[in-house]
Amino acid sequence: NFKPLKGKDQAVLNQAVDVMNRLPLTGCTGCRYCVSICPPGVDIPAAFRLYDGYVKFNNPKELTLRYLHEIPREKQATACVECGACAQKCPQNLDIPALLKSVHQKAESL
Repeated sequence: NFKPLKGKDQAVLNQAVDVMNRLPLTGCTGCRYCVSICPPGVDIPAAFRLYDGYVKFNNPKELTLRYLHEIPREKQATACVECGACAQKCPQNLDIPALLKSVHQKAESL
């Protein structure tokens, strides 16, 4: 028995959606098209997933502990050679090298 939201309930939901839409997320959908093309094998989706988790839940440990300690150093953003091959494969048209730099800088600054 589905009943659509009305009045205050719909307004609260709309407000929550507006807040979530304003978050500065990477935009990565985790498709992994970039992974196989990356010469050093940076785990791009993992880095973006952990960063987005940090932003969504305001949880610095999500980024600092998991990114810096669980992703092997050779698969972290610092391994990026900025060749841009990943960006060419990205269906979201993300500037992956620039985003990787930002993710790593944020992780180290927390």
